[in-house]
Amino acid sequence: MTTLSQARRWLHRSLLGAAAVSALAPLSSAQITVTEADVRAFYVGLTQQTTFDATLTPSSTATLQALAAQTGGGQTWTFTGPTYTPGGSISVSRVLPPQPGSTNPHFATANLIVRTDTTGSTDSPFFAYFRLTGSEFVVLGGALDIGGDLTVSRFTPGYRQPLPYTFGSSWTSESAIENDPPPPFQVETVIREESEVVGWGTLVTPAGSEPALMVRSLDIFRSTITIPGLPPIVTADSTRVVSFDTRGLTLASITLGLDGQVQSGMYSSRTPNTAGEPLADGADALRLAVSPNPIGSGAAAVRFELSHAGPAAVRVYDARGRLVATLADGMRAAGPQSVAWSTAGLPAGVYVVRVEMAGPDAAGPGAAVRVSVAR
Repeated sequence: MTTLSQARRWLHRSLLGAAAVSALAPLSSAQITVTEADVRAFYVGLTQQTTFDATLTPSSTATLQALAAQTGGGQTWTFTGPTYTPGGSISVSRVLPPQPGSTNPHFATANLIVRTDTTGSTDSPFFAYFRLTGSEFVVLGGALDIGGDLTVSRFTPGYRQPLPYTFGSSWTSESAIENDPPPPFQVETVIREESEVVGWGTLVTPAGSEPALMVRSLDIFRSTITIPGLPPIVTADSTRVVSFDTRGLTLASITLGLDGQVQSGMYSSRTPNTAGEPLADGADALRLAVSPNPIGSGAAAVRFELSHAGPAAVRVYDARGRLVATLADGMRAAGPQSVAWSTAGLPAGVYVVRVEMAGPDAAGPGAAVRVSVAR
């Protein structure tokens, strides 16, 4: 099973970034700035990323140790010396609600949902929830649905990465990790990251060469476990990581102990996968709206707009992503649309109304909004 801390590393540090670009030709050294547009572009299609772990020998350890100390501007960081073994491989896709956990109130401000699948694994897919704006990229948490048992992990208030960032940028973020349903005993976990961009230049790995930023981070995990009848158990774990980001996507990293000595090193390769269809940006794409929202009793109006005539469906899903109602399914005319939704018989809670459309509509294949039903 993918843990939230593993997913955070994959999605926040390893996959916080721009669309995959060719890594076959060397690029000249240049200072770069990571923006919201870079981050958003990465999730346009599906991407597969594979890591390769360095085999630590006296020679490779010395190489990585020197790279970790190589700061400043105009650098060339060369990772081609060590021998590597294949590590994990995951596929990443941006998805629209409903997804496991998508109606959890903590994720109400999420405007980006990412699904990750581990290649060759039978583990359930992990769904991560983010809020992406021009000024920050916020990790809100994630969800797993295993055989109908939904587990949601929340970062409270949210793990924050400022945008844009470039050489000289620094930031600190701290957030509590909370689980729903909670474990059988009380656990309080806090994660804190202190990061600084300390270099810029060209990253060279066996996968190719790209402009990159060098980011030094200190990750601190603190947990307090309280079991009735026993004294509290307090644990703390700290890790230093030097990552090399190209347009926000980490392509190499070195993990150091608190004494500054190398513990591990890796690089990653990625390939675009165009097997999946692109998804709409959300409700604005089809001008989708539900009113009233929240719904007290009776019926609500679902309004949307189609740029051309064609088949379209309007469906309602519950908090676990189960279909509870199909409001329309068939040919629709171009222009403004409205269908009625009766909530009679539905329990109070949060639901997702989704419009799904086929054909070459510029908005893409769908849009969705969250709706609260009160009693």
